[in-house]
Amino acid sequence: MNEQQRDRWANDLVTNTLGMAWHESDPQARKVADAAARYFEEANHDNTCLLGLTFDIRVAAGDPLGKMMQPELIAHVREMREVLLQIRTEMRRTNGCISTDTLARVQAVIIAAGGGA
Repeated sequence: MNEQQRDRWANDLVTNTLGMAWHESDPQARKVADAAARYFEEANHDNTCLLGLTFDIRVAAGDPLGKMMQPELIAHVREMREVLLQIRTEMRRTNGCISTDTLARVQAVIIAAGGGA
């Protein structure tokens, strides 16, 4: 069962079970309905938290409008890390200087995120 099917199943379960529980006085149906409602609320909360986290990562990576697809965003963050490591290595080796090639790479990363003009 994929994520979309699971969410649809959970939504249907909650809707159908809650409907049964409120129309019937069966204690077992009410128990199942309450458990399903708790599961659904937790799933919604988790999804909301993950969306917030993803947005925060996008903003930190320079993509606040979400223009990059997820694989592009991951590649961009990886490239940012590699550039930063390259800068650190060069600055240690040269007492604070970086090469023009590294500077060009930094500029390319910034432009890829929609920054710079």
